[in-house]
Amino acid sequence: ESLGSNYILNKNTDSLGRIIKETSVDDIMSLNNDEKEEIIRLISQIIANTEEALNEIQYPAEALRSITDKLHASAEEIGEVSVLLQSGKDKQAMDYVVKFSDLTQRFFRILTALGDSGKIQLNSIKIQGKKSSEFYHDLNNILNQLLDAFHVQDSVLIGDLLEYEIAPRMEILMELSRGLL
Repeated sequence: ESLGSNYILNKNTDSLGRIIKETSVDDIMSLNNDEKEEIIRLISQIIANTEEALNEIQYPAEALRSITDKLHASAEEIGEVSVLLQSGKDKQAMDYVVKFSDLTQRFFRILTALGDSGKIQLNSIKIQGKKSSEFYHDLNNILNQLLDAFHVQDSVLIGDLLEYEIAPRMEILMELSRGLL
C-alpha cells in the first residue's frame, strides 16, 4: 500500500469524523441553505478523495492510466492560463493551476504505489537524469513559485513559469507515463 494514499485516507477519515463529532442536529438546523450545501459539498469531496485513494491502492496501474489522461487534459488547460489571466479570468486560471498541481501529486503518489508493489522499479526511473523523487521535488518547488506568483498577481512570472518551466516538465511526465503503461 502507498503511504501517500494511506495518508489521504487517514486525513479524509479525520476530516469526516471531525465534521460528525463537532456538528449537532441543532447546529445543522441553524445553518442557512448555502451553508448546508457547502457542508454537503465538503463531505462529497472527502468521499470522492477517499474513493480515489482506495483505487490508487487497489489498482495502481489503472489509476496511472486514468491520471495520465487527466494530465493530458490538464496540459491543454495550463496552456490557456496566460490568456485567461490577460482576460481577467484569474479564478479559472488559478483553478487550472491547482488542478494540475493536484494531478502531479497524484501521479507521483501512484508511481510510488507501483514501486511499492514491485510492478515497476522506481529507483531505476530517471527523469532528466534525476531520480523521480528529485524531479518531483523540483516540480513541486516550481508549482509553489507559480502559486506565489498568483498571490502577488505577477502575470509575467506566471507566464514564464508556465511556458519555460512547467510545460516542458509536463511533456516529460506524459512521455514517462506512456512508457510505463
